[in-house]
Amino acid sequence: MSGSTRRGRMRSTLRGRIVVVTLVLAGCAALGLVAQRAAPPGQRSPEGAGNSRGQVGAGASAPTPYRPSFQTLDFGDDDGKGSPEVDYSGVDVASQQLALALKSTRFPNHRCVAPVAAPTTFAAIERHSEVYVNCLLDAWRPWLEAHGTEHVKPIDLRHCGLAQWRGTQACSDEHTVTWDPGVGTFYLHRRFGVGLWESSTIAMTLGRMTAATLQHQVRLPEGHWVLLMGVDDDTQVMNRRQSLQVECMASGMLRAAQSPSQAELAEERTVYDRGADYWGAKSQAFWLAQARRGVVGECDAIIAAPALVAHR
Repeated sequence: MSGSTRRGRMRSTLRGRIVVVTLVLAGCAALGLVAQRAAPPGQRSPEGAGNSRGQVGAGASAPTPYRPSFQTLDFGDDDGKGSPEVDYSGVDVASQQLALALKSTRFPNHRCVAPVAAPTTFAAIERHSEVYVNCLLDAWRPWLEAHGTEHVKPIDLRHCGLAQWRGTQACSDEHTVTWDPGVGTFYLHRRFGVGLWESSTIAMTLGRMTAATLQHQVRLPEGHWVLLMGVDDDTQVMNRRQSLQVECMASGMLRAAQSPSQAELAEERTVYDRGADYWGAKSQAFWLAQARRGVVGECDAIIAAPALVAHR
């Protein structure tokens, strides 16, 4: 298998702007994800008394942000390049409380098995991959339901190598396919699967889909996407922040596997240096190390100081 690095892209909107997120895949054909979604939901949560579903009453004070181990914001000395401006003033308190709860949570243990040995047909790869990503998502269901976010949709996978999807608009580009987070649909690259992709790349790519689903869907019904709030950055830097957060979370979920052989797939993840346009090897290595801490908040690249999401 070649050691070359190929590219795929995911486009999404954040506060009405387009953000291009590049997925990094080594030694195989690229998988791209193009996300097209509406502007964030309403800014306020329903008023009323707090309850067991994660909502708090009107007038409640904002929660204390989760303090990750890395030095950024007002949590300690920054990297010398300055911390990003973080503004939660427009975020409803219920969403802030939900974000704190999620970031304080450990990645849930699971018995999910990545489709890295078999099958080999496009139909079987599609089916087994969909089972895997939803198994990872199902490990989160108790937490989601307990915090009023059970509306997170199951993930629907479609393989562009199958005749019914081949030639469709979602599969028309050699390197870029479409993801619609509103309906939870991902299209796998037409060459995705065993024999063409390394085992760790297969597992991490599918793990990134589950992580991106959590990143873009976990919110209260009338609140913010809680893993994407806080920093108003330029498009290129926010692109890196979002994707490195997903990279870290995917690694954290793989490491939470009860099977040692499955957990070890995260250790095999290749570190890349993408040059000026994207993340650097040092940044990626930092976030893969953060995943070993096992807590979602340790993957909060959205609020990290610039050096931790640098392209070199």
